[in-house]
Amino acid sequence: MPSVVVKPSILGNKISAKIIHKAIKGLPRHPKDKVFLLYDLDVEEVAQRLVKIDGVILLTSNPCFEVWMYLHFSNLTNAVESNDILNRLKSLDPFNQYKKGSLKKSEVAALLNNMETATERALNLNHPQNPSSSVHLLVTLMKNHA
Repeated sequence: MPSVVVKPSILGNKISAKIIHKAIKGLPRHPKDKVFLLYDLDVEEVAQRLVKIDGVILLTSNPCFEVWMYLHFSNLTNAVESNDILNRLKSLDPFNQYKKGSLKKSEVAALLNNMETATERALNLNHPQNPSSSVHLLVTLMKNHA
């Protein structure tokens, strides 16, 4: 399996190419390395800025990352608000105490057990419309290189 370096950062509306390139500067790099940027599409002006950042593969969820997580357990067919999907996720065990930006071991285990299902569901959505997620692209890439 390829090595993975995760640099979590919640930047909100401040995201820019300069910030991203500064974050990856100095990291050990190999010519085959790929840089992924995971972002929510709930703010239109941010989405427009994200597509202009060179050298990264953009992974987005609309309206938020929790759509990807929710797809592990249930399908989505209609547009949702971020708060709605967060509440739906928190109604599922083990996500009752879920806090945006961090995952407990039990939550990670539940996601890993349903990764294939989430990927199938995500592929059936019309990305980048609401609801959708392209996180499955990273999952598939890692699976294919394992």
